[in-house]
Amino acid sequence: MHCAGTKLKDGVQSFVRPGPDQTIPVSHFGDICKAKIWLIGMNPEGGDDPRKDSNVGFIPIDFQSRVQLTHAQVAETFDHSSTYFRRPGYHRFFNPWIERLNGIELSGQARGWQEGGICCVDLVKCPTKLAWQNVFHDKDKSAVKHDRSLIYGCFKESGPNYLEQQVELHNPQVLIFSGGLAVYYRKKGSNQKSLKADLIHRMPQMKEACAGIWTVDSPPRLSIGLRSKRTLDQIDARKVTEAIQSVIVDWERKKSAVDR
Repeated sequence: MHCAGTKLKDGVQSFVRPGPDQTIPVSHFGDICKAKIWLIGMNPEGGDDPRKDSNVGFIPIDFQSRVQLTHAQVAETFDHSSTYFRRPGYHRFFNPWIERLNGIELSGQARGWQEGGICCVDLVKCPTKLAWQNVFHDKDKSAVKHDRSLIYGCFKESGPNYLEQQVELHNPQVLIFSGGLAVYYRKKGSNQKSLKADLIHRMPQMKEACAGIWTVDSPPRLSIGLRSKRTLDQIDARKVTEAIQSVIVDWERKKSAVDR
């Protein structure tokens, strides 16, 4: 287990070490096989009782520990994670994103969370007891440095790069990076400054909210980098929807022109 040596009690420690609180890494929230629009988040929040969340606290039948997972248990967990938005009680984190992204059109088809057209995939798969931004405020600076090195290894070049593997396997067409997370993903492609400039010209309020726009030609993929929750919360959800939709339309139009 990559993070088994962590030291911070408010981080992933209790969820990764053997014992009654151990959970399974959360691969995804929603139908990752079907979804062509992915929201990229940091990691799941476990809190004091991770069992409250149907994905974070899920344990398959006859679960013993992470290192003893069977193929059947992995398949059961994967399928369970894929139906997250068809069950009641999803985490409050998703409330604004459901409002912002539900109904976004891609290839002429409206996409939704419950229908499986949109899902969320995190950079770090293990939950933390506190929200991510509060985990590394511990007074023990050596422990903070140690845990950062381990946990950030999930998506650094020298680490397992789980998100990159998932993108290659499932081939989403649009990646929407929340909270400034685009900086941690290496394979965004070419920086499309003109697409960003056009967006800001249409919607000046997105100047502070949009961190960048990137594209990959083959297979075709659009990445939209958004900034912090605080910045986005200052913009009406419908305006964020309109902004994201307009970038997708511009990208599809340019891609279509190249394909002719």
